[in-house]
Amino acid sequence: MGLSKGADMKILLLIVLLLLPFPGKGATLQIDNQSRYITIIIDKKSTSPCLSSSAHAPLCLVLPLTQQTVELPVTEIIEGTLRFIAHPSADDSLDALRKHTFKSAATFTYQPVGPLKYEQLSCSTPLKEGIKVRLVLQDFTDITCEAAMDRQTFWVYKHNDLHLKLIITDSPPSSRPAR
Repeated sequence: MGLSKGADMKILLLIVLLLLPFPGKGATLQIDNQSRYITIIIDKKSTSPCLSSSAHAPLCLVLPLTQQTVELPVTEIIEGTLRFIAHPSADDSLDALRKHTFKSAATFTYQPVGPLKYEQLSCSTPLKEGIKVRLVLQDFTDITCEAAMDRQTFWVYKHNDLHLKLIITDSPPSSRPAR
């Protein structure tokens, strides 16, 4: 017993709709910089470079003791690295800042489209640089890098609406390097 032509079309349309990305907002990346000493540079691949055209900090900088939330679009693959630097002076250009980034870093990949939809995140603290990097993927994982030689990686297949939170804190003063 076969289906009617109209039923076949409805099933085909339903399959196509399930493969398309859902409209609306995707996941979010929330950066909570609780450090008093560290500024974060958000380097995202496949986007325009981070530029400052005013006296305000560019959107790709998260200054000490501030927060920033970035909406991740439903139809775009985003890869980024979060780099840490000692709090810059007001006169430092972004090129000057990038020359002095710490070895510690965090990365994220958000892939909401295509056959594999996933979130991947990692952190590393190869040296004692006085910071703790914590990554929280809502309802899935909470990983922290803080000691010398820490490296954590986590990824999960997902829908388009999970939220990633990056929290940077200062290590206790006894473990911070002298600068």
